[in-house]
Amino acid sequence: MAFKNEYVPPTRSFFSGVLNFLRLRGRKRFKLTKFSRMFFAIFVIGTAALPACGKGIDTAEWTEEIKLSDGSTVVVWRKARAKSSGFPDSSRGANIDFELRYDPERIYWKGAAGIYSSLMSFDRVDGAFYLVRYAQTIQACSTRKPEDYAIQILRWRNGQWVEIAQSETPLDRIRMNLSHSPWGHNPEDDTKGLLRLNGQDDRPYDRHNRSARDNRTNPETIKTFFERSAIDPRTKQRAQDLFRWNLHFCGYWQKKIPVSVNPSREETLKRLEEAKKRLNAVKDNNSSQDR
Repeated sequence: MAFKNEYVPPTRSFFSGVLNFLRLRGRKRFKLTKFSRMFFAIFVIGTAALPACGKGIDTAEWTEEIKLSDGSTVVVWRKARAKSSGFPDSSRGANIDFELRYDPERIYWKGAAGIYSSLMSFDRVDGAFYLVRYAQTIQACSTRKPEDYAIQILRWRNGQWVEIAQSETPLDRIRMNLSHSPWGHNPEDDTKGLLRLNGQDDRPYDRHNRSARDNRTNPETIKTFFERSAIDPRTKQRAQDLFRWNLHFCGYWQKKIPVSVNPSREETLKRLEEAKKRLNAVKDNNSSQDR
């Protein structure tokens, strides 16, 4: 394939529109041979056919033992759906939606994946049921405080789920008691049957093909988890620039919001500065106590 310092001549082929769109007039271009045109045609057709290969849907359905904040153990029914494969070569595709049901109280929930992701907690505190899921996206955090955890909190009221603010939630008592994902390396390795607190389920054991499941016999609270993740592992102190690197906080995602799509950019930056000042004040207070 040789260079030729000339314009690409107009053609009437199927790919002429694509080539004319990609080329820059006045620049050196490749001279397309019959072989290269054939290769380009195969590439375009193959790329167009890839999405069709991932139209299948994988479904995981199981029951799960979870430990509540009062120390009791209950069983919930769960279901998850995901695309059979991802682009370009992932063996498992993106999540579609999730479901959870607790029969003794006739509680049911279903939510789509996207702005919010998988569940992290289903707990009962002082008679009220709470459901918490990850919310680590720009859209989910755009209207929250920078110091808020990147989560969505729902409370069961009058037979339906209602979203509530973090300040109204006993996060120091709600436990992270749900398994994060049911998906294994392949469908045969997905969670099946009863998932016990020790992470074992009803799949036949195979040492060569088995995904690890978390041991949830003593789950930590949501507050403990997020406060622990805010500690810089190098200095063992609270991170200086918390919103630069820690995706568990909404401030991290707010700093990624483009100005063109965020009408309240000035207000968001003001909140970030105020939050940083509060963090610095806490650090200075801790330093003075250590002296």
